Amino acid sequence: MQHEVLTAGGARAEFDQTVTYLNTATYGLPPRRSWAELDLALAAYRAGRVNPPSYDRSVQRARSAFARLVDVDVAQVAVGAQVSSFVGLIAASLPPGSEVLTATGDFTSLLFPFHVQQARGLTVREAPLEEIAESVTRRTTLVAVSLVQSADGRLVDLPRLREFMGSLPLGRRFTIEFRHESWFEDDVFEALRERDIALCVTEQDEFASPVVATATWGYARLHKVDYDEAGLVSWAGKLKALPWKEAYVFFKHDEGVGSGPPAVSRFSHACVAD
Repeated sequence: MQHEVLTAGGARAEFDQTVTYLNTATYGLPPRRSWAELDLALAAYRAGRVNPPSYDRSVQRARSAFARLVDVDVAQVAVGAQVSSFVGLIAASLPPGSEVLTATGDFTSLLFPFHVQQARGLTVREAPLEEIAESVTRRTTLVAVSLVQSADGRLVDLPRLREFMGSLPLGRRFTIEFRHESWFEDDVFEALRERDIALCVTEQDEFASPVVATATWGYARLHKVDYDEAGLVSWAGKLKALPWKEAYVFFKHDEGVGSGPPAVSRFSHACVAD
């Protein structure tokens, strides 16, 4: 599929501000194409011609476009009204006693949902953006940081953040799930084997990883919703063939015979069958 490449000049031409405008996270100016789409939607709404399911197609196109922009699987892109409502779900799910590490001066919509949970035992600790990796300790449950700082545009030093894996405590199990094919290289697999870190074997509708063992134990996410008997038997054979002592295998919790508990039951039977 061909996608439009917008130049800097073309992007500037999309806006019709009449004053000097300083872009902030408070509100952004709509580009012409967004304004035109909003006009069409409002006209349909006013005339009683709205078909609510049609909005799903627009949402899906937006999710797909953002996934291409940041190079992730579209299944990892959620749509919501604001950052804080999504972050709040994560903050509320952390057990009392958890420590959250954040970057000093980060976006308030990222920070405040964790701060309001301090009343029930969460600890929020700050560190300079450049020192995030070094600031992770054994007490750290979650690192919450914006890859691009809204205040000044600084970027997280991802290579240094990845180095933090070397400081992971021994005697615990860790798995890493990669969402881009560039990670599926022999030298990456060897690095994981050196620490007995399991490559997350995954299958989704639009993405699948290699079936490779990088640890003495395994971790797999079979996240399609339409597994049939032959597919489950095939996966059972693939995973049983790996040199794992034990494995954790997760299915989607959707209702239906091709996922959730029915798939788990059929997969379990396939694993013990000769």
